[in-house]
Amino acid sequence: MEPIDSWEIDGPIEGLKFKVVIVRDDDKKPYELVARPKTHPNEPPRYRKVREECYSRKDVTAWKKDEWQYVGTIVTPVYQGIEISEAEASLWGIEWGDHWNIDNRRCVDHVVSSEEGCYDLPGECMDNLKSGALDDAIVERNLAMLNEQERAEKLAALNDLLKAAK
Repeated sequence: MEPIDSWEIDGPIEGLKFKVVIVRDDDKKPYELVARPKTHPNEPPRYRKVREECYSRKDVTAWKKDEWQYVGTIVTPVYQGIEISEAEASLWGIEWGDHWNIDNRRCVDHVVSSEEGCYDLPGECMDNLKSGALDDAIVERNLAMLNEQERAEKLAALNDLLKAAK
């Protein structure tokens, strides 16, 4: 997957940053979420609320023209310059594009940061580290793909980060 955008945010531990990568999410489509006109005079309020929160036909047309798209946000801890991909967290189905004239990065930050949003992907990464949720087989496989020096550096960084996270 080719990244659309990426940036780093500071982590809670010295030497820790989180790399935020945005990639296209082609699995999500707005078709079933198109707003429909009221079809019955006695429509229950709960249906009206759902209908009003859906995408307009103009929004769907803009999506078809690639004026906006759904993206996945992948957050990976980077400790002392070494990516700890085994602890990454992600969220998919976020709107991204120029259709609504918004600052896309700020919108993603609002969705994924603990300070503003409803999902705390950096916090989820830290929870993965603290709980020991890292799969040893995945860690070993990833380390095996590195040369000896890179493997030693990543293992040392991972161990230091695990200690600092607890």
